[in-house]
Amino acid sequence: MASTHYSDDQPSPPHTPPSPARKRSDSASPVTLEEDAVEVERRNRKRFTSILLRYLRKSTAVILLCATSFAGFLHAAYTFVIAIKENEGKTPGVFVLGMHRSGTSMLSGLLVEGFRYDMGNDIMKPSFDNEKGFYENNNVVTQNDALLLMQQASWSSNLVGFNPDEALEQKAKGKLKFGDGKQALRFLNKYKFSPYLLKDPRLCITLPIWLKLVDEEPAIVFTYRHPLEVAMSLKSRGEEYHRLKVERKENTTVHNIDEITMEKGLLLWITYNVRALQYSLGLCRVYTSNEAVYGDPQVELQRINDELMTKCNLVQSPNSVISPQVVNSFVDAKLQHNKKNSGGKSKQKILKDYGNGCKAIDFKSDYEEKSANRKAEVDMYLIAMQLFCDMENGHAYKDDYTWPDLIQL
Repeated sequence: MASTHYSDDQPSPPHTPPSPARKRSDSASPVTLEEDAVEVERRNRKRFTSILLRYLRKSTAVILLCATSFAGFLHAAYTFVIAIKENEGKTPGVFVLGMHRSGTSMLSGLLVEGFRYDMGNDIMKPSFDNEKGFYENNNVVTQNDALLLMQQASWSSNLVGFNPDEALEQKAKGKLKFGDGKQALRFLNKYKFSPYLLKDPRLCITLPIWLKLVDEEPAIVFTYRHPLEVAMSLKSRGEEYHRLKVERKENTTVHNIDEITMEKGLLLWITYNVRALQYSLGLCRVYTSNEAVYGDPQVELQRINDELMTKCNLVQSPNSVISPQVVNSFVDAKLQHNKKNSGGKSKQKILKDYGNGCKAIDFKSDYEEKSANRKAEVDMYLIAMQLFCDMENGHAYKDDYTWPDLIQL
């Protein structure tokens, strides 16, 4: 190999001294081996101690968590057992009975929101004709519609001839689909810490069916409204619904709304109230009215809840007192449409005086005064007013009360 030559003008490359060779003896001394073994053992102990401490910390956390969870479980189980003991033999819930357009939604809403009655999860949404909400269980409403339909009836037609026993027989033979009813019964028959509330005006007609299917009898809250106000409200609602339908604004949740005349509305009022009182005879009932709720809602709702607890031995509601805020959020006089003329300062004609200040005041009709339709309308109104006045004075709640003959109406 040719060697590289540097001239005198070229600097020579820097000289790097060689690293001193590391001396390693062929055999380590006994002292060095012993020190290495001690160091390894020390490090292993330190590592083991660290791992053990981490494990103990995690284990302690797990143990504490398990202990806390178990304590929570024991507390929940104890609370549950105590609640069962305290509620043993008590009435589990309430059926609210009342005709359509009679304030049942407002009454139910006040009981649910004010005292925390339990309605389940599948609740009907508000609509144009019930802005605060219906407070109805969809499963119950759907099943009630099916029960009525099996006998060619609906909420507004062929109700007088509806036979609850026949409906139960159809169910037993499998001729009636009862899927929605089963869902509702799972809720009604399930143990709860608070009283349940079930509201659907159709219950006035189908009540005997549900009484045969629930595990325990419910208490009843019965409410009513002046028949003239209800008939006017049904008539107005039907007209409004069909107006919205024409305008293609059918974004409502209303079921089978018909255009209803005053005469038909009054007949429905009679039928629903008669059946509600007949079918609930023998159950623990608390009575109220739309007028009483509007008159002093705070006092009236408190009375209803207290009476359910004392008279009907209802399971204790979570809230024992209703707050003014809840009352004010529900009771809005502007929503009480179709208010009848009280007759106080009115110069309207009195069609009949039933005594004790209860009078049938004349009303505006779509028919001519001496027409057959007008006469039928007034005759139905007077029958309805007799029942209304008897509910006002309490006679209609007696066991021996003489009911209107629905078949003859």
